Amino acid sequence: MEIVIGAIPKVERIKDKTPQVTAGAIEAKVLHVRPPRSGRRGAYSGNDKRVNGSPKEDPAGARVVILLIEEGYKVPKDIKSGNYRVLIRFVRR
Repeated sequence: MEIVIGAIPKVERIKDKTPQVTAGAIEAKVLHVRPPRSGRRGAYSGNDKRVNGSPKEDPAGARVVILLIEEGYKVPKDIKSGNYRVLIRFVRR
């Protein structure tokens, strides 16, 4: 290990990294886990702007997991298209 006072570590460019083409594992960190959203409680007052944009509730028994993928260049650019299945395997450290 080389330590130089007053210098910062060199940063790799993302373009220099070759994305993984074959199907494989991508490591992620769990940032947050929350219970599913339940349906609307009470009558609609006209102030809720999420009515048309988000589903009214998540499936019963579901859990919403927010993940951080540090190697973001491995995630397909069109991941929001819905044309992918995401398989998760939990491994204890």
